[in-house]
Amino acid sequence: MKRAKEILGNRGFCNFRDTSKSKCYDYTCEKDGILYDVEVKWTQGLGSSVFLTRNEFEHWQQHKQTSIAVVVHDVKLEVHGNSVLANAGEPRVCDPWDIPGESLEPVQYKWSLPESPGA
Repeated sequence: MKRAKEILGNRGFCNFRDTSKSKCYDYTCEKDGILYDVEVKWTQGLGSSVFLTRNEFEHWQQHKQTSIAVVVHDVKLEVHGNSVLANAGEPRVCDPWDIPGESLEPVQYKWSLPESPGA
């Protein structure tokens, strides 16, 4: 999230507030008096695709005009004792954040088993 804040700060965004513990997006920030919701995704790969949760997608659908995605790709992981730190990475800012239907691919489904007889 630090890299995303840095690059958005360089683009004139300010007043960053961490919402990652209470919302489905990582933080809010402001620009020209408008409040934006920011989702940060990171990957060790090229960043050509990332996974979105259902809540992240539904929030984007309801707030398209004020949602920004920052994808940090080519992230390097460093092990320090019992902790792993994400380092480096190249940010790609999607502002406006647009998700065309053809860019989505269902990759997982939830299956609810019926109650078994006698259970």
